[in-house]
Amino acid sequence: MSSHGNYTTEYHIGLVILSILIGIFTSYVAIQIVIRHEKIPRKDVFWLISSSFVMGGGVWAVHFIGMLAVHIKVTVTYNIWIVLASLFLIVTFSMLAFSLISKRQTRRSVTISSCLMGLGIFSMHFLSMRSMEMEANLTYSTVILLFSLLAAIIGSWITFWLFSNYRDQKWFGIVGAITLGSGIAGMHYIGMSATTFEKMDFHHQENASGYVLSGYTIASAITIFILTLLVLLLYQVNRDERLRNRLLVSEEHYKRLVELAPVGITIHKFGIIHYINPAGITILAGNNSRQFVGRHFLDFIHPDYHHIIKNRWNALRKGIKSVEAIEEQMIRLDKQSIYVEVSASPYEMDGESYVQVFYTEITARKEAEEMMVQLAFHDALSGLPNRRFFAQELNKAVAESGKLGQRLSVLFLDLDGFKAVNDTYGHDVGDSLIQEISMRLKKIVPKKAVLSRLGGDEFTIFLPDTTTDETKGVAESIIHSIQQPVSIQDVTVHVTSSIGIAFFPEDSSTAGALVKSADEAMFQAKKTGKNQYHFYSSEIQ
Repeated sequence: MSSHGNYTTEYHIGLVILSILIGIFTSYVAIQIVIRHEKIPRKDVFWLISSSFVMGGGVWAVHFIGMLAVHIKVTVTYNIWIVLASLFLIVTFSMLAFSLISKRQTRRSVTISSCLMGLGIFSMHFLSMRSMEMEANLTYSTVILLFSLLAAIIGSWITFWLFSNYRDQKWFGIVGAITLGSGIAGMHYIGMSATTFEKMDFHHQENASGYVLSGYTIASAITIFILTLLVLLLYQVNRDERLRNRLLVSEEHYKRLVELAPVGITIHKFGIIHYINPAGITILAGNNSRQFVGRHFLDFIHPDYHHIIKNRWNALRKGIKSVEAIEEQMIRLDKQSIYVEVSASPYEMDGESYVQVFYTEITARKEAEEMMVQLAFHDALSGLPNRRFFAQELNKAVAESGKLGQRLSVLFLDLDGFKAVNDTYGHDVGDSLIQEISMRLKKIVPKKAVLSRLGGDEFTIFLPDTTTDETKGVAESIIHSIQQPVSIQDVTVHVTSSIGIAFFPEDSSTAGALVKSADEAMFQAKKTGKNQYHFYSSEIQ
């Protein structure tokens, strides 16, 4: 087989322009489908299939319209199976490129997606060239071929880079379509300039058998494709409209639920309040939403909880779906502090990220809990901690003192002459006397000490991390204070006190034993004259 010269090629300028416009138009449609999918949170394979077929069909249409634009003085037909294979090839490459760039918009993903799309356009072109059956040999210039591949990759890279950085901009769709469409057309026409059609000296009929397509059939197929594309666009628009309507209905239902919710709901953009429901307005003692919208959410949070709230916001920024409910304090508009139970979760609105906060006032519950604690651990008459609280705290203090190697003292106090006051003046005077003695003891004991009323006229005190001199000083102050006369209901009464003292660790090593030792020392003080203190260790000696 020999060749004698080359066929000259001429281009129909109108068809060339048409092929470029179709490349830009189909690129625009495919890009819009990808952008719309990216804004929908749920997974949907329809976008990937439809955008890939639009992109693949667009490249395919650019190629064959471009081929129809070339005038060669030879009859050309096309092998249908190779034509279909070329279409399948570009659709597959488009699917891979779109799938990758929609998931990650990094430099690496942009580069890989661009190479995939460029290779797909390049491979489709030259596989389609293989489908041509004519009396000519095709030869290619390697350098120009590489330039055609580079044109496809560069056009794809610019589009995908713009997508990764500016896909939310209104101008991106048109600019991205022009760069990608130009890359497709540029690859085709640079590739055609790399092709030489060599004349053959006899009719080449080897591939004339089988299923072939004429240029007119290809043109009809392209027309059908464009019409199908328009139908697909109408379907997509209609589908988006239905989805938008469903979202509007869902948003309306959500708004009604929020408006009627018995819990406070505030939506803020990491601080700045954008919405607050009626329940939230009531909880924060407001009259309308204007008193809250635009202000910072931390204005309504007690300062003690600001660092906790900020840490929770950081967790939500990092993708945590919700933060667990906690109890904290909020500040109402009237500056009153209230207890609330708060939880929060991220919230998407108009494509932007917000924080949705749910809170319920629990002030009454907290007050009830505090009252229960008061009743359980405090003496009703004196307001001092009771026996249970004292034992609990003394156990903790003994354990801590043992670890740190510190001394701890327990003082057991009993009033001398209290029974005589009760018998002479009655229990009302006796109760008032206990209250007065309790107030005096509160003023005397150091802040680090724990003072309690065991019951009747007995009181206990423990001093952590103390010395003998410090304990003696406290005991002497108590004795001096209590022996001062007390005026109650026009009656002046006199009582004194006897105090027993025991030390940890030398006298006893457990909380219970310490109290018992101090009690025994107190009885020794009474035996030796009352109105004095006595050390447990002295009693033993």
